[in-house]
Amino acid sequence: MAFPTSILKAVKQAERRTKPRRLRAVAKPDNNLWQEFLTTMRASYPGMPREERTQLAKLQMEKGQNRIVRSRKLPMTKRVEVAVWAHAWHVQERGGKQAGEILGEWQGKAEKK
Repeated sequence: MAFPTSILKAVKQAERRTKPRRLRAVAKPDNNLWQEFLTTMRASYPGMPREERTQLAKLQMEKGQNRIVRSRKLPMTKRVEVAVWAHAWHVQERGGKQAGEILGEWQGKAEKK
């Protein structure tokens, strides 16, 4: 089905005109989620290195990938726990320490800078 050129032109102009506003509307909740995730992760895992936290947050914030942090069905503390446990397991798989040892370090020590 073809649309009249005048309608297509008007729709494209409206899209270009409203795009910055739509992007800002999406960025604000994403930023709030990012901050909540990092704050909860710092509180629950104070020994987790900053680089690991940032790497995990970037990975978990991907849209359309069914990431646990984007799930609204669990409280944030549980989402952080699941994400950090999985991350520790992947660190172990890459040849690092055992996941339990990694989690113990991340939970118990003061923040590494």
